[in-house]
Amino acid sequence: MHIGGVGEQHVTEFVSEGLYFRQDITGHATFRPGFAPDGWTALVQHLHRHGITDDEMLTAGVATKATSGHLIDRFRDRLVFPITHHGQVLGFVARRNPAFSDDDGHGPKYLNTAETPLFHKGDQLYATGDFEHGTAVLVEGPLDAIATTLASGNRQVGVAPLGTSLSDPQAGQLRAADRVVVATDADTAGHAAAERDFWIAAVHRVDTAYAPLPDSRDPADLLACGSGDELTARITSARSLAIDLIDRILDADTSARGILQAVQVLSAAGPENWGDGAALIAERTGAPTSLVRSSLSSFVRAFNADPRAGAATARERSAATKHHVRRQGALAGPRNDRAELAYRREVGRAHGPEM
Repeated sequence: MHIGGVGEQHVTEFVSEGLYFRQDITGHATFRPGFAPDGWTALVQHLHRHGITDDEMLTAGVATKATSGHLIDRFRDRLVFPITHHGQVLGFVARRNPAFSDDDGHGPKYLNTAETPLFHKGDQLYATGDFEHGTAVLVEGPLDAIATTLASGNRQVGVAPLGTSLSDPQAGQLRAADRVVVATDADTAGHAAAERDFWIAAVHRVDTAYAPLPDSRDPADLLACGSGDELTARITSARSLAIDLIDRILDADTSARGILQAVQVLSAAGPENWGDGAALIAERTGAPTSLVRSSLSSFVRAFNADPRAGAATARERSAATKHHVRRQGALAGPRNDRAELAYRREVGRAHGPEM
């Protein structure tokens, strides 16, 4: 795909000099990169020469009207990739020239095709291959998705939400994968994004694993600096995202409040995680395993009855717990008899129906 008649050399230079894939992806059969030149009407004029009307360009989402009323290109000075679903091109996603930042007036880092009869960005993932019955790796942006796939030699398929974050319809598409790994920065923002993805995916019965990225470097950065093997290894060895969330919950709060939050996370995970998760909660808090399992059973029934309500309640409880921990200003200490009684009372009040 070449936009505005720009040849393969321009695409290759843009990729190798600016996006650091460490290899030439020009002509790649799956990624199909193109380049939109830095002009106002290169594509509009090109399509006019081929008999395409203004209305057709607007309907396809590749052109827009300027304030003057004239038709201009939607994508300018950008690397462009097609967004496909089951082999059909629905639209395009375009990455801003990396020589410019958010403050340079060159638009957002990623720009999608405008809403069209075929394309709604909240409904569609950017996928770098067919992840059905394979491993889908959820990353932040399309170039990170490409880097993930390249690093693994196509054994792991990078996917990215089109929009600011994973949406409900996008999460539903992940059900086709045998394994879904969420890969984010290992910082507070990355952990928050992973937690949000966990609950959105859980509504669709998608069990997720978690691969924290080192040194706040995204997959494209890792591939660029020659650490593609490390990226692939982290994804391959990713552990359950639910277990990771539980560990972080209990790092901050081992009181009754924290235990309940941990059990609620576990209830939304796949059944293969329940045994190890219950044992982990009991070991880290001193709560009787039998009590943890009993509470888990109640939460599982409630979550299965209404996953959306369960996920919403869990996220509210997570926010409340974090606020409580900040207000307390100190981590909870070892559990004692008073804490045990408080936990039992809390379980009695929560016990699932409030979900």
